Amino acid sequence: MNKFSIQRFAQISILSAVFFAVWSTSGTRPLAGSVMLGISALAFVFSILNWGFKENSKLSDIAKNPFLLGGGILVLLGIIQVLNPHTIAYDADGYLHARSIEYIKWIPSGIKADAEVYGSAKAVAELLTAYFFASALFFHSKNAKFCKFLLKFFALNIAAMSIFTIAQKILNAQAVYFFFSTDSQFYGPYYYSNATCAAIFLGLCATAASFCLDFDTAKSFKKKMISFLWIFPAIPQTAAIFISTSVGSKMSVLIFSALLILFAIFVFLKKRIGNAKTLSAIFAIIIISAFPTFNVAKSSYESLSPTKKASVIGRAELAYVAKDVFLKAPIFGSGADSFGYSASKVEMKKTFGNLFLNSAHNSILNYACEYGIAGIAAIFAVFFLWAKRLFARRKILQTANIICLMGLIVSTFHSMFDIFLQIPSTMVFYALIMTLSASILKEAKDEA
Repeated sequence: MNKFSIQRFAQISILSAVFFAVWSTSGTRPLAGSVMLGISALAFVFSILNWGFKENSKLSDIAKNPFLLGGGILVLLGIIQVLNPHTIAYDADGYLHARSIEYIKWIPSGIKADAEVYGSAKAVAELLTAYFFASALFFHSKNAKFCKFLLKFFALNIAAMSIFTIAQKILNAQAVYFFFSTDSQFYGPYYYSNATCAAIFLGLCATAASFCLDFDTAKSFKKKMISFLWIFPAIPQTAAIFISTSVGSKMSVLIFSALLILFAIFVFLKKRIGNAKTLSAIFAIIIISAFPTFNVAKSSYESLSPTKKASVIGRAELAYVAKDVFLKAPIFGSGADSFGYSASKVEMKKTFGNLFLNSAHNSILNYACEYGIAGIAAIFAVFFLWAKRLFARRKILQTANIICLMGLIVSTFHSMFDIFLQIPSTMVFYALIMTLSASILKEAKDEA
């Protein structure tokens, strides 16, 4: 096997991982999750081998990969949790039960459970999927041709998935793929509507970035006009979000659209009045639009159904529950996928009663509760190294990179009110957009 074939196998594995993340029911069920984990692991192995065979490969490349080190620490914490459970969870008579067991208290600990029940082993396996994929992809972030193709491949797959989702909604299908029945609030190919809409939003960001990339690199008027064809995949993506029940994803689209408009205004004015005056104008626009935006948001909230309003209030109250859960195990956390059991104990005599709350509906709080300060430090290391890489490449980044960055920021904001960053598919897509925001997308800059 030569160097060229190893690189091809690595890239095909990465593309396959994206394809299965889009179409294989989000990876939250054992079979689909195992396939996604296996493909991501292959992508990781081939990418490491490809890096090793390169003549100019350096050990510093390992240190510059933000996912490899920081993500590895988070995965290691999870593995220790799996090996040192403090609770056994099991399903009996249609109810979830939990029984405390002896464990080593001074090291990370978690929940032992079957594959179909919430437990640390399942959660860490899902985390490994995203870890392998993200680490593998970053090794290819200098390959402009591949990154450009991957961006468009992801955008078009999400567009196709959006069309399927709309068709399923119109037909009022009551099962995933018209076949897999579920009690979850499924939408399209996923068991959870919030995961579907979060995935579609990231795909919409990739579509916008693809348009900008083609428009900026087009050398003729005809090719610039052809780049506007990207509006066609954007239509079903936007429609699929707005006919869904996900308020957070609808807000994400609106915020992302506002950022795009502000960015367009910035680019237009920068060439005419300079940076300082342009920034002042942008700031003035934000201040002026703040009041009507607040009024629209207020009226939108008031128009929500009682169920939706209760959901919004309930998620706010969960922040207080998360604080109590976090303080019970602040250093290493209470274990991956343990929030439900911990919250039920905390809330036994409070608002929610003795219910199983599977998440804090806030990805940051959820990770803090389940992995503790150590886990949050590992995640911070990932973002620090990514930001360092982004800053180092600031002079060669394209408009498409900035669009990916804006989408990433909005998605992160959305994750503060939802839990989709604990779902394998959306973790993979988030890592994809994160990597592409700092990747080289213009072929002439391939080796920069």
